[in-house]
Amino acid sequence: MALEEEYNMLNKRVHFQNPMFASLDFLGYVEYESGERGLPHRYTGWCYNYVEGNRGIYRFGDREITVEPGSGLLIPPFLPHHLVNPGPGNMQLIYMGFSFGGGTAPVDGDDILKINETLRESCYTKAFHEKFHGLFRQMRLAGRKGEEELLARQRVMILENLLKLYDFSHGGQKQIPDSDAFLLQDIKNIITHNFSRNISLEEISKAVYISPRKLTSKFLELTGMSFKEYTQMLKMEQASRLLYSSGKSVSEIAEELGFCDIHYFSRRFKMYYGCPPNALRAKKHREGAGET
Repeated sequence: MALEEEYNMLNKRVHFQNPMFASLDFLGYVEYESGERGLPHRYTGWCYNYVEGNRGIYRFGDREITVEPGSGLLIPPFLPHHLVNPGPGNMQLIYMGFSFGGGTAPVDGDDILKINETLRESCYTKAFHEKFHGLFRQMRLAGRKGEEELLARQRVMILENLLKLYDFSHGGQKQIPDSDAFLLQDIKNIITHNFSRNISLEEISKAVYISPRKLTSKFLELTGMSFKEYTQMLKMEQASRLLYSSGKSVSEIAEELGFCDIHYFSRRFKMYYGCPPNALRAKKHREGAGET
């Protein structure tokens, strides 16, 4: 996948010669204290996590994958997981979510092991990790205020490298047609732009010209989830981002995501993440104050 056009800061999109689109959906840095367990996640796109400081243990159901410092893990879409820092010492993590006009069918724990075993054998992966090791050194020198700026300046490099990692690792994986990938992206956009009014499956089926019955079947085929589960996942992931990165109150976030009752929102959040919304907000305040 050769880079064809310069990165566009407005729509966060890079164009490639396939032709296809690719975007860096989210990019961030977080530190885990010794013994800390991260929130459970599953993403609509691919995610790559790079670890420094201490090893991280990723749990995918009853499977565990250990990621050593100075290395990373490629996580496929829709796969529930969470990260644990077993200690001793703190662990630093750069997390990168990306998507493009193509992809794989839902995978399980065995598939993720095969994907990352393939990557570990690649000399290219080692070079990618060396770039991130250098980036971490710069971030430490820049301090907390300079971290975001440093990461932002590396967006094009990061996205190009992520797509190369994907290209190297995805051989043998069942691919979904580009038309289905674009359909899923369109549906995601419709849902996220209508969080506050809880758009229905019937409304989306009209917008994409597919019957509700066929769309229900397509959802299960492409994501392994029902429409309701997929919508909840999008809302909960957006809730965690807003709680951590915005100054909005819990009630404002609940309303923005279409929850009329803040108590119901808090219950749903706790069911999804295992902790109430205020616990994530408290973590943000601790890190902002420089506590460890």
